[in-house]
Amino acid sequence: MIDKFLQFTDEHAALAVLATHNISPIIVDENENDIIQRVHSGSDDRGHWLIEVGISVLQTPGTYDADGNEITPAVMVPGYHVNVRLTGFDIDFGGAKTAPTTPQRTFS
Repeated sequence: MIDKFLQFTDEHAALAVLATHNISPIIVDENENDIIQRVHSGSDDRGHWLIEVGISVLQTPGTYDADGNEITPAVMVPGYHVNVRLTGFDIDFGGAKTAPTTPQRTFS
């Protein structure tokens, strides 16, 4: 199993790259409208994948007073973020692949 954390300039760029690897989160509804699924999974002869698109990535937490009032707002990492989990195969996403500089979780 491989987890990748991707950062793109915008949604359009992310969807274009995902589509080139045949793991697009876009489905078509009964009225022929494209719908982006925030969480999407699938499989083919390569293996299985799970993608989550439009992720908010925290850069700096906000600060709050004792009553919970915001003193300084949280700062988010700019861009459009996608998490990808691949099982049975790997994809080279090129320059889109990023490693978090301040991960929320670390594994030992």
